Amino acid sequence: TVDVLSSQIDEVSGNYFVYASVKAWVYRDDGMFFESVAAVAPIQMRGDGPNETVAETDALVKAAAAASKEIVDQLSAAGIR
Repeated sequence: TVDVLSSQIDEVSGNYFVYASVKAWVYRDDGMFFESVAAVAPIQMRGDGPNETVAETDALVKAAAAASKEIVDQLSAAGIR
């Protein structure tokens, strides 16, 4: 799930900043049921840029990278490849 919060202007730099929130789940099919094997609570990251679009993209990329790293770490710790 991805959420983008409203943009604001940084009073110091004059750039826009936006926060994006990402949460994710990974499920495995065991033949009869699906079981959750990894999950990430909402991770919020700030993105900055000269306009709203650039700030949103920056925030989304950062949040997605952090969430995917957490998922990979959990899968590796569980011995799932």
